[in-house]
Order: sequence, then C-alpha cells, then structure tokens
Amino acid sequence: MIVLDEQLLSYGLRQHVLQWYRGTVIDITQLRPGTVIRDEAIPLLLRAARRPTFVTINVAIFGSG
Repeated sequence: MIVLDEQLLSYGLRQHVLQWYRGTVIDITQLRPGTVIRDEAIPLLLRAARRPTFVTINVAIFGSG
C-alpha cells in the first residue's frame, strides 16, 4: 500500500502512481477519515496500516527517521 501525504494531493500524483502500481494507493486522510491529522499522529497511523509506504515532500518532519 502506498500512502500519500496530503500535500501531494494537489499534484495529481495518485493517478500517476496508479498507472504503474498494482496495489492500493491512498492518501493519509483515508487512514482516519473525518478528522484532522497532525504530523505527530502520522507514524502511529502508518504503524496500524498493513505494509504502508509513505510518500511525502515534508523532509523536515519525516526525513530524519
């Protein structure tokens, strides 16, 4: 499963990834619908998902791990 950071939604990246990736492609908001997801909560959400690959451009927050 590829999980896209919400910052990538405006780029239309999901459609491009779906052209070559056969698995599930979702955005981070789909892991906890109807709520505001702060950056601090994202690692917990990803740990609860099955085999996620998180894609983000927010290197300052997520690039150190």
